[in-house]
Amino acid sequence: MESSRTAFFALIIGIDKYECPDIPDLCGAVADAGDMDNYLRQNLAVPSSPIMNPLNERATRHHITACILSFAADERIQPGDPILIFDMEHKHPRPKSGESVARTVWFR
Repeated sequence: MESSRTAFFALIIGIDKYECPDIPDLCGAVADAGDMDNYLRQNLAVPSSPIMNPLNERATRHHITACILSFAADERIQPGDPILIFDMEHKHPRPKSGESVARTVWFR
């Protein structure tokens, strides 16, 4: 008997600690990523194998790009299968009272 269950794939990114000293460290992004991972596994019964979760120093641009590209090469993924990309990191810190909201580019 074939299962009618749809395959589910996820990339869960969480970054609290940044290598660049100009980027303020966060607290909570890795915990939020862990909460999403737990929700998928415990509440939705998603097996661990289709979930990738680079955290902190493993969440480099190179590694995240490789994870995304691996979806294209994964023969388990069929047209219509859901892929969740959950990115918990702050792109720009909240300005302190009276500071400008000017954008800063941190990628080098």
